[in-house]
Amino acid sequence: MTSDPEFRLISSNTFSFNFLQSHSADDYGTLLMAEALLEECLLENMDLLCSSTPLMDKPQARLSKAKGYLNTILSRGRLTPRYLNEALLLMAKVHYVQGRYRDAQGMCARVGLEDLTQDDQPVYHLRLLAEAFIIKALGGNPNYPRPK
Repeated sequence: MTSDPEFRLISSNTFSFNFLQSHSADDYGTLLMAEALLEECLLENMDLLCSSTPLMDKPQARLSKAKGYLNTILSRGRLTPRYLNEALLLMAKVHYVQGRYRDAQGMCARVGLEDLTQDDQPVYHLRLLAEAFIIKALGGNPNYPRPK
């Protein structure tokens, strides 16, 4: 038996598990990056959002990158259920600020919001849930008066 760590990794049949685990961590990092880009974009465009003007991909590079990251990790399907729900809620937020209200509601429906509120959640997760409930409530009526 050799003491080479790579040989032991392969010979113990854990290579595929470690490979998937490392890519899952990459997807989690990408999820965090997407959330940061989205929040920065929203802060930069608060005036447009307060006037109910949908944001577009082309002039909003950060929004476009965040959406691309979310699409990538959602299409891979390697996130754990908890982080998958977070990615879906972030994508709902992207759709909402782009004025795609039905798509935003569809993302919220895929998450199953009512089931998520029954467990103890960290504060940042509660914020995502609160935003999702707002999207769910206002998403069907884009002409709902918003505070100025």
